[in-house]
Amino acid sequence: MGDYAVPILTAVVVFPLLAAVITLPYMLVQYRRFGAIPWLRTLIVYSFALYMMTTYFLVILPLPDREEVAAMTGRAAQLIPFQFVRDFIRESSFELSKPSTWLTALTEGVFLQPFCNLLMFVPLGIYLRYYFRLGLGKTVLFSFLWSLFFELTQLSGLYGIYPRSYRLFDVDDLMVNTLGGVCGYFAAALCMKLLPSRKQIDERAVKLSDRVTLLRRLCAVLVDWFVIGCAVTVASAFGLMLLSGDTLQTGVLSYLLVIFCYFVLLPLQTGGYTFGKRLVNIRLVHADGRMPRMKDYLLRYGILYGVLVPAPAYAVLLFGLFASIGGISGLFGLVFFAGCGILLLVFLVRMIAATFRHSSEFWYERVSGVRNRNALGEKMSVQVPRGVTPHAGRAGSCAGRKA
Repeated sequence: MGDYAVPILTAVVVFPLLAAVITLPYMLVQYRRFGAIPWLRTLIVYSFALYMMTTYFLVILPLPDREEVAAMTGRAAQLIPFQFVRDFIRESSFELSKPSTWLTALTEGVFLQPFCNLLMFVPLGIYLRYYFRLGLGKTVLFSFLWSLFFELTQLSGLYGIYPRSYRLFDVDDLMVNTLGGVCGYFAAALCMKLLPSRKQIDERAVKLSDRVTLLRRLCAVLVDWFVIGCAVTVASAFGLMLLSGDTLQTGVLSYLLVIFCYFVLLPLQTGGYTFGKRLVNIRLVHADGRMPRMKDYLLRYGILYGVLVPAPAYAVLLFGLFASIGGISGLFGLVFFAGCGILLLVFLVRMIAATFRHSSEFWYERVSGVRNRNALGEKMSVQVPRGVTPHAGRAGSCAGRKA
């Protein structure tokens, strides 16, 4: 059993990297479809990703030396069905007439090997039935295909990296793995009684969608600035930038032009949407219910991107200005930067506190009157998956080691 510790620990160590890669796409998909991310769905999805990674590492790890593999002369495949039964009868200490040997036989590798193969696929069957809502036939098919992928990975020498297979392609593994998936399918009945159904999770998410959380807004901001970055890069590559040069004034004008075009003109034409907001189903509206006008957008984003975001740069420029025109004492400089730091800290604390309030609304939104509103209900007929009640609010395996 010690051979299994290395793959499992490796999966646990590598999983945070995988989570970092899939988190933003996962969040965008959830906000796009449901407008919220229930914690239970997140737990299920991430545990499934960890499970799939662990089973894969159990198949390929630990990796041997190429020279060691090249020197192997054993067979690459075992194609006789139920060979593991014959091996158990022949190699184990089990004797039907001697009950004292029964428990001992269950601790021997000739039994544990196929038993671990079966257990390894039980969670897959549970996930397929409970979360992915597959029937028995599709559960059998997907369990078989996932096992076949493992066996072919072993047979190919890890996709040609090794000169030959370093683990055995075993037809018994296909059978036992698939049986494990079937066992998991029937075991999922208990999960379905203890946990809410997929439909209930979806409906709960839709009910929570009216709360436009700070995290949801942050996803929209990340998408918006990714789009802006791509657009600026393409424009620069083709020489399409309206402003060129390396001076500070040119950089400021370019920044203001981008802000005006993307965050003022674009929402005016799309009814309060940017690309990021459209993706996560939120839109900008005025506090009195009307669509914001240009002056409203100018006030909102003028404060945000003209004052708050570049505030650290202003502090540095002012410090340099004071120092150049009359000198500046160390004490005054310390007080000046301490004051800027306190203001920035207050702003960050207010942002964090907003995540725990029902309405994540900041003072620049109250001043401009322009705020974010959930837009999922406005397109409910096309956004909510089938079977979910619309919200009434706003419109191979381990066994291969024997090779």
